[in-house]
Formats: sequence, C-alpha cells, structure tokens
Amino acid sequence: MANQGQTDRETDSAQPPIAGVRVLPSFAALRTAVPSWGRGEAQGDLFLDLSWFELLAAHGLEHAAADLRLALVQPPVPAAPLCLPLLAAAGGLHSLSNYYSCAYGPIAPGADMGRLAPDTWRAVGRALRRLPQGATLRLQPLAEEDGLLQAQATGLRAAGYWVDRFFCFVNWSLPCAGLDFDTYLRGRHSRLRHNIERGRRRLDRCAAWGVEICQADDARLQPCLDDYEAVYAASWKQSEARPEFIRQLVRLLAREGSLRLGVLRVDGRALAAQLWWVRDGRACIYKLAYREDAARFSAGSVLSASLFRHAMDVDRVREIDYLSGDDAYKREWMSHRRERWGLVAFDPWRPAGLAAALRHHAGGAWRRLGAAFNRSGVPAP
Repeated sequence: MANQGQTDRETDSAQPPIAGVRVLPSFAALRTAVPSWGRGEAQGDLFLDLSWFELLAAHGLEHAAADLRLALVQPPVPAAPLCLPLLAAAGGLHSLSNYYSCAYGPIAPGADMGRLAPDTWRAVGRALRRLPQGATLRLQPLAEEDGLLQAQATGLRAAGYWVDRFFCFVNWSLPCAGLDFDTYLRGRHSRLRHNIERGRRRLDRCAAWGVEICQADDARLQPCLDDYEAVYAASWKQSEARPEFIRQLVRLLAREGSLRLGVLRVDGRALAAQLWWVRDGRACIYKLAYREDAARFSAGSVLSASLFRHAMDVDRVREIDYLSGDDAYKREWMSHRRERWGLVAFDPWRPAGLAAALRHHAGGAWRRLGAAFNRSGVPAP
C-alpha cells in the first residue's frame, strides 16, 4: 500500500500542467530542467539562491524535506525562468523557509523582483491550487520595498485565492555607499563610540589580543569555525537547533569567497565571534555571540567595529544589513528600519481552504477585539 507522500506525488504528476508552469519534486529535477542555474558567480541575495534552498532542505529542517514542491515557471524566451520552492504538509503548502531564513522569494538569478508581474503569480497560483495540498498557501518572510509582496498578493487573488498578510519581524539596515568607517562612526551616538573605545582600552591593558576575519576555504577555516562554535556555546544564546546547517553554510560561503567569519581572541582564546557574508555589494550580519564571562571587555562591540570597518573600507559595500530583530543594540549601529511580512492564501472552493480561512479570520477578529478592550482599559476576555 502506497504511503500518503507517494499518493500525493502520483496525484501531482497526474495533473495536466498549467501553461508555462511545472511542479517538480526535487532539486535534482530542477537542475535538470534549468541546467544553467548554479554555474555562474555568486551574486544577489543568498536567501533567494538555489544553493541556499538546497542547503536548507538538506541540513536546516527539523524533518526531512521529502515533500518538496518546486513551482517552475518557464515563460517564452527571452524571459528568464523562476522557481518558487515550497514544502507540502497536511496543513497545506508553505515556503521552504524557517527560523534560519531572513528573506524568501523565488529562485530567479539576475531577475528584478519588482518586475515579476502579477500575471506570473496568477499562473503559479492556478498551478498550486490544483495540487492536493493547494487549499492553503503560506509564504514568509517577504520584503515589501521591492514590490514582490504586492505582485504575489495580486496574482494569487487573480488565481482564485483569498489572500491576507501578517507581520514577521523588523529588519534594520545601513545604506553606506561611499561612506568610510571613521566618518560613519563619528556620526553615531556617543554611547556606541564610548563603548567601543572602553572595550579596546580594557583589552589593551589585559593581554595581547586581535581580530581575525576568515574569508576563504583554507587552513584557517576550521580553527575559526571551531572558535565560533565554542563562543556560541559559552554565550547567552540558546543551543543551535541545526549545528550542521551552520557548518555547511560557512563552508559554502567560504567556497564562493563571500564569507566574513570574525573572531576576537585574547591570548589565543576566542571571546567573541560573528558570522557575516558579503554578496553583490551587501554585507549581511547573520550570527553573533560573545562569552558571557568576558562581557566587561565589550568584545562583541569591538569585533562588530572591526567587521563594519572591513565591510566599508575594504569590501566597500553599499549596504550593511542586520537581517532580523528589533534589538536596541541594532538601532545603535543602523539607520533604516523596515518590516518583513508573510502572505497566507486560502482556496475558498475547497473545504480545507474555506475552513482554514474561517479559522484565520476568526482568530484575527478575536485579537483585534482583545486589543480594543486593552485600549479602553477594560480587561481582555
């Protein structure tokens, strides 16, 4: 007797394809369908790169990614293909993303996300509605400023879905094209400057110290990765959910030359470590930690200053991005606040979709009612 996953895949393959859209079951099938992908230089947003999704599916999920649904759009030449990576579950289809993902969107090398027309997403939505799990769809996290979120919402509505959006998290960034580090630092709040200066003075007094920024897949990579993991384990952070994912990510970044793994050491002992990468003129700050027993040295701030300097004065990036989180310390370093959103879509013509839509909107109404009670000073029900 076939299991449910097999039955779903057989049902999927039995559906006639929507013109220009195919739903593929694996990344191997995707690479066969679009052999040119993955052969060029690393560019663009890592979170929208084929290599990212392959790595996440292989090492970053709590459960095996056996139920991939890769919606491949192959429009007529000269338009470029794109692929929306999804996972199928009992509750519907959802983006191939999780707590490791700070952005989500289609794999579309070289494409301008804002120019992907709603008609494209209408075709994708029509294809997804025909899948067994297509009664509901959840995509996150999405950027609003590039126009992709609005185009997806418009296209999915045109395909027959009921669509709503929800808040995911705050994103802080720093546009810095043509800005050198010393000029940047003079313009920041005195509290940040004094914290960095105080930390350096304390480090100078206690012992020999230095910062290493590992960038390549060479003999220094493994010692730096070991130091990063040791600092992370001794920090205030929760244990890494999928340690092998981080290891493989670091190696991937090192191979493509975009890695910026910074480690601050005192007498050879790592006190702070941060995982950055630089791609297409943009520096992304992904992971950072310092040993709790070394907080008096402000090692995290001193290391951040070294990496900011490297990004501005050596890499000459146009933007530095803290990716996710509204922490107070991120506001001290950054200048621009943005929000990341999600889309949820329901097929009202299928019982599962209609039931999920009613639950979703009922929950939203209940939360709004509770907020109204709170604003009025009356205890929420």
